[in-house]
Amino acid sequence: MMERENIEETRGKRLALGSIALMLISMIIFYTQIIADAGIYIEIILFAALSITGITLAIYSGKVSKRSKLFVVGVVGNSFMLMSSGLLFFVMLAVESST
Repeated sequence: MMERENIEETRGKRLALGSIALMLISMIIFYTQIIADAGIYIEIILFAALSITGITLAIYSGKVSKRSKLFVVGVVGNSFMLMSSGLLFFVMLAVESST
């Protein structure tokens, strides 16, 4: 019984670290604009997809492992990136509608 709990803790920790890794990848792409040849809307979709996947992983890891620190970092960081991509989307809509 104790071994099963240990396996669940390990799985939850890996999911939380995966969520944080997705957040960091999204931030690196956002701040360095690696995919400069792609359109801005493709980048916004990419940021949103990475953030939603990261939030999903963080929530699942919180349910599995009951670790609050990694859960909070994953959810907050990915939520920040999701809000940034939403803000970028609305700014692009405002710029395009004014021209």
